[in-house]
Amino acid sequence: MTAAGWVDTDGDGIRDRDGKTLKLNLMTYSARPGLPPMAEAMAAQLKEAGIDVETEVMEMGSIDDRREKGNWDLYLAAYNIAMVPDPEYILTNWYITDGPDNGPGYSNPEVDALIKEARQITDLGERYKKFNDVEAIVYEEQPMIIVAYYGCAIVKKDYVKGYVFDPTAHDYRINAEMYLEK
Repeated sequence: MTAAGWVDTDGDGIRDRDGKTLKLNLMTYSARPGLPPMAEAMAAQLKEAGIDVETEVMEMGSIDDRREKGNWDLYLAAYNIAMVPDPEYILTNWYITDGPDNGPGYSNPEVDALIKEARQITDLGERYKKFNDVEAIVYEEQPMIIVAYYGCAIVKKDYVKGYVFDPTAHDYRINAEMYLEK
């Protein structure tokens, strides 16, 4: 950032350039309770790097309005993709130029072509190789930054038998084979 001209000229801990403070807005929502504290932690870490980040916890409708108007800098969201069996869904939604979840407006003609080509491939090995090529490009270009992965700790008594964890569920799912052995 220093090489790009963003330095702290007044000693307040926040970088500036040409008289403008480096301040960003980070929007998130509370429907996923882990997001607001994660946003605050990210803001604190960015402040250490000299970037002032204002976090806003908003309703999705307000976030969508701001995103549609282009009135935003950063957006923290959670996506449950555990149930998605093929990378085509995520790669198309997030990284194709007009993808429905491509909020940043990322556009790379090579990525678009690779995804469209991979969609036509029926051999899974070849298909996944093509998707790996897409992933290598977006990993390098970082149009979206994955900051965390959802995890779930399961604790049960030894006498609970037949419980099977479902990675696609966000809560404890009771299955028909479950019983108590006492």
